[in-house]
Amino acid sequence: MSENPLRYSSDGDIVRLNPMEHVRKRPGMYIGGTDAKALHYLIYEVVDNSIDLAFAGQCNHIWVTLRDNNEVCIRDNGIGIPTDMISDTKKSKLEMIMTVIGMGGRYVPKSEEYHVSVNGGIHGVGLSAVNALSEQLSVETTHDGFLWKQEYYEGKPHIPVTKVRPLNADDTTGVSITLRPDYTIFEANSFDYEKFAERFREISYLMKGLTITLRDERVHPYRETVFHSDNGLLDYVTQLNAGISNLHEPIYHYFEVAIPRERYEPLIVKVDFAFQYADKPSPKMLSFVNTVEVTDGGQHIQAFQSAIANLINEERFSRAERGEEFSPKETVQGLTLVMHILHPNPSYRSNMYRELYVEPELYRAVSEAVFRVYQSELPISELEEWLTKHREDSQTSQMNDITEH
Repeated sequence: MSENPLRYSSDGDIVRLNPMEHVRKRPGMYIGGTDAKALHYLIYEVVDNSIDLAFAGQCNHIWVTLRDNNEVCIRDNGIGIPTDMISDTKKSKLEMIMTVIGMGGRYVPKSEEYHVSVNGGIHGVGLSAVNALSEQLSVETTHDGFLWKQEYYEGKPHIPVTKVRPLNADDTTGVSITLRPDYTIFEANSFDYEKFAERFREISYLMKGLTITLRDERVHPYRETVFHSDNGLLDYVTQLNAGISNLHEPIYHYFEVAIPRERYEPLIVKVDFAFQYADKPSPKMLSFVNTVEVTDGGQHIQAFQSAIANLINEERFSRAERGEEFSPKETVQGLTLVMHILHPNPSYRSNMYRELYVEPELYRAVSEAVFRVYQSELPISELEEWLTKHREDSQTSQMNDITEH
């Protein structure tokens, strides 16, 4: 038998990339591509680290500044990144976080109050992937009473972690990261102020009390927008229904549910939602998991719809009323709903993060929450009348369509 000319002839035929080189060679595996969307993901990932600190109560302000030459600075007032040495590597924790894939996408400290990162991020790869895809990146952080700094080129340290100076009494703690994407990797796109504004406004509703300041120094005079919400999802629903007549004031509810696990402590999942019925032909239901929108929803949205239908139909049955029952689809006509789930270990029905897998405990908890809220805060008789009108209007519209054709 003749030798296969395509077989490996020596060890030299096998190319081994270190993880940081792999990010640069295959960026699509880490941030989904090299287009404008992927470019903005770089900044979202850095911001997401600060948001994790906000979840932990360690940060309440994030600044994002767009500068000339495609440079962006992201700064927060959190607790900073540790800079002490890791004994087995002889490298700083800061350098490891910035240069080692899998070292830890997050730098949120473990504590009794908060020990699991619940933010979205870029598939969990964190700052090291951002560093690998940047032509230049510098990080300044406060730690142990000092300001520290390190610079990188194409993900590789340019200078060692350097102690810059002691902190002054009026210095703010936190991290400042300035980066310029590597356009030998990315397509020729610029950062879009409006795209950032849309995302940061959304985050401010989901993270009430957090302030995000977006500033564009590429234009003169510069422009700046501050995003902040004291009422969170209530403000979000109010904004979505602005200028539309409604049945009631927006209603808000929050609850927690424990998801049991074998050999481990239960996972604590936190859920809040706000809703309002408004005079519009179709519902608008937004679902977020760890600040990231789940575009196809999941069973938690189905639980919400089914609970409403069951509640209204039971109320009608208790009054011995006859007539066609309301379907879950009919009971959300005119509904504006925003639901946000903080889940330490979410599962999705596809790798595109479009539909959340919902544990039975969470499904039941959503249903029970809907029963509590609708019974205590929403007049069922008025809602039933509202939905009946929508049903009749819909049936009339359908009949008119049939007549016209």
